[in-house]
Amino acid sequence: MILAAGLAALFLLGSFGQAVSAPGSPRMACLRWTKVCADDPEWSKDGGTWVIEDYSCVGGPKLLVTNDTGATATYVCVGKSRFKVVSATDWHMGRMDILVDGRRVATVDLRSEERRFGVEVYEGAFPRRPFPCAVHTLTFRCSGEGGPGVVEIDGETYDLTWVHFVNVQEIWVR
Repeated sequence: MILAAGLAALFLLGSFGQAVSAPGSPRMACLRWTKVCADDPEWSKDGGTWVIEDYSCVGGPKLLVTNDTGATATYVCVGKSRFKVVSATDWHMGRMDILVDGRRVATVDLRSEERRFGVEVYEGAFPRRPFPCAVHTLTFRCSGEGGPGVVEIDGETYDLTWVHFVNVQEIWVR
């Protein structure tokens, strides 16, 4: 009897120690990815100027953008376990710090030779404790580093060390 109950409990927990749920149940809803766009009104922007830039005229999305060193944009979510960060990359982009609950988990370099939208630049997990009702914050900070630096064009030197734009196109949380 005890062995049968133990085996049934293991079956219900599944191979990863998480309860198995039927489709449509609240547990399954937590496993779906939710998209948060750059122009979502829930964003909190501090310590600098963040603007929404619309690139639809060139087939792109809206971006939440800053060039201010130390500027932060924060999104708060409840009861989530994972997140993905999607940004645009280009020649004039810099490095962006990603913080989870106030702790830096990564610095991503958004610089590339060509402009690309929809680049998944980072995927990570929220801390598991306290879970599942925890409030988590995702913060994006312009590091003030990266960018094109000093550039020479047709024999002329241009100081572009002040250029280090960072952006968030969208985040996905689940």
